[in-house]
Amino acid sequence: MKTDSGMIISAQRLDSGIVRNMQRLDFGIVRNIQKMDPDVVKNMQKSGSGVVRKIQPTNSNATGSMQKPGFGISGSLLKWFAVITMAIDHMGAGLLESYVMNAWGGSPLGSIFLERWDEILSVDKIIRSIGRPAFPIFCFLLVQGFVHTHDVKKYAVRLGIFALVSEIPFDLALRITPFYWKHQNVFFTLLTGLLVIWFMKSFRNRLWARMAGLIAGAVLAELLHMDYGAFGVALIVLLYLLQDKKLLQCILGAVCCAWETTAPLAFILIWFYNGKRGRKPKWFFYWFYPVHLLVYALIGMYVLPAVFL
Repeated sequence: MKTDSGMIISAQRLDSGIVRNMQRLDFGIVRNIQKMDPDVVKNMQKSGSGVVRKIQPTNSNATGSMQKPGFGISGSLLKWFAVITMAIDHMGAGLLESYVMNAWGGSPLGSIFLERWDEILSVDKIIRSIGRPAFPIFCFLLVQGFVHTHDVKKYAVRLGIFALVSEIPFDLALRITPFYWKHQNVFFTLLTGLLVIWFMKSFRNRLWARMAGLIAGAVLAELLHMDYGAFGVALIVLLYLLQDKKLLQCILGAVCCAWETTAPLAFILIWFYNGKRGRKPKWFFYWFYPVHLLVYALIGMYVLPAVFL
């Protein structure tokens, strides 16, 4: 019995040591997998790896330093802020500048507000400054969408469809004409930026190819007169390359946007992004862009003339 008891105690100790070593090994594997490329992890998950399945809840919301669970601003809240400030901005660019101030000519109101031009211009500057943080936030959320989407092709197709759907409302609201070829809406910019970072990801080990992709996207944005042009594409690329370096991403992003006085404020909100998607009506945000522009155009073409003429 003594021999049996000693053997049992030794076996228990041996078993405990083996378990501890296996746990350490398991945790080490988990940490290494977390550092892997998300695409590699997905492939391992499909192959049925138990260790990878174990880390799935930990790595499902964000990657790297972007994750701040339990505190901060969700992607949904960021997008609501961007949408609201964008709508305010377009109120100035559309209703005030295009229709009330008749900045581009062709307004049905003519020049009836010419005597109050300075007052209206002061209001317009305030309204436009409120909307400046919207674009950097949309660029940041585009990068997050690219990193976490399961199908980049579908993501790109959605952006392309709404770029086409939004163009006539965009031209009517900002230029009082259904077709204005010298300025394209921001969906084209976001789509081009998405295609560039998608291309760069495919050639991650070839610097020359990545630079060529960036230059091609920037040139295309300028040639087609996209909203924000080459700068918009470059900003998307910058936020993508620094996605795992949050502090540097916010600092350099703010510096790049400093030419618009209030735009850097967007990165205060981005800093508090917690990596969570949040609850958001997916299609609402896509449709809001063309619909609110069309509403502004209809107000400028029909409602304002009925009131003031």
